[in-house]
Amino acid sequence: MTEEPSPSFFSPLSFPAYRALWVASMLNNIGSMMHSVAVAWIITGMTTSPGLVAMVPVAGSLAGILATLPAGVCCDFYGKRAVLFYTATWCIFSSLCLVAAVLSGVLTPTFLLLLVFSLGLGDSARFPAWQASIQDVLPKKLLANAVSLSSISFNVARSVGPAFGGFLVACTGAASVIFLNALSSVAVLFASQKLQAPQEKCKASPREFFASFRQGSNCLFSSNPLVWIMLRLVSTHFLSACIWAFLPLIGRDRLSLSAFEYGLLLSSTGIAAIASAALVPALRQAFPVPVLHGLSCAMLAAGIFWIAACESFASALGATAICGFSLVSCNVHLNVTFQHLAPDSLRGRLISFYFLGFEIGLASGAWISGRFADIYGIAPTMMGCAALLLLSAPLSLKIPVLHPSPKK
Repeated sequence: MTEEPSPSFFSPLSFPAYRALWVASMLNNIGSMMHSVAVAWIITGMTTSPGLVAMVPVAGSLAGILATLPAGVCCDFYGKRAVLFYTATWCIFSSLCLVAAVLSGVLTPTFLLLLVFSLGLGDSARFPAWQASIQDVLPKKLLANAVSLSSISFNVARSVGPAFGGFLVACTGAASVIFLNALSSVAVLFASQKLQAPQEKCKASPREFFASFRQGSNCLFSSNPLVWIMLRLVSTHFLSACIWAFLPLIGRDRLSLSAFEYGLLLSSTGIAAIASAALVPALRQAFPVPVLHGLSCAMLAAGIFWIAACESFASALGATAICGFSLVSCNVHLNVTFQHLAPDSLRGRLISFYFLGFEIGLASGAWISGRFADIYGIAPTMMGCAALLLLSAPLSLKIPVLHPSPKK
């Protein structure tokens, strides 16, 4: 009896439903990255206040905090197809409102933040449905390849989207880039129709859902290793949020970059992220996870310090590449360890807490660093964050080392 050949890495793309979702996700990710450049250019053209500019990532992360868990409930009650369809429609509407506001000249910083928040609600609410849909359209043996393909899609978008978005902002203006982001959501809207409509409604009551959710939270807070990983996750993104909060002002005011050059800065983080994702598996074979995470935190601190002190475009490119490489490394080590320690029956609920921790760290870090920068300046604030991150690196040694263990 001959063994069944292993599936090709690209085998998931042979399934029409997954292929449609993958292509739509790629286009939407590119549109989102382009949109981030346009919004950064708009807000820095309105104000030079670091605190106000930092509110842009705060608005997006706050939307993620509020939308993720309710979106997961909606997936169970109304189906993933409906969630993808309506969230895509919401994103199209929000993007078109922003286009209209830019073209009409009525856009204010406050109105911009509200629209960024609105668009973030749609994007964040779509994430659980997209992740859960993969398992509905593919055989289980192809799930690992599908997840890898999805990761490649996101990081390619991070590499291409910002540079292309910056080029279009410089040539045609921010409104055209935001409109293209709306079109990228149209792709998600049509791809959602490739999914099968649910045959019946979920029979679980809201009371039963919240009871199961409390079970997940009790498991999280009763496990010291899981709590420690969450603390490292929140603290790492809290101290690194200054990168995304201040990079637009550093690029536009200190380095006098064009929109295209600013887009290249963001693209360098995506290119470095792909390199990091390729190297992490080999590094995990050679070094313990706690050591790797501590070194990644130290490298991230060096990158933040470099961004705070850089005075040229070339220097900034090197600094942002280091930050992109080390951030992905930090995230992978924590994510894999967290999922390994999570009991199988509660993994989905615990991962939702993990995603919330990421968003909470990013939102609170951007907001607080923005407040400090208004008082002390951008460079001293970033250097302070880098120093704290470097000092916290030895705490990574508290991360549990992966080892085979039975799951409850």
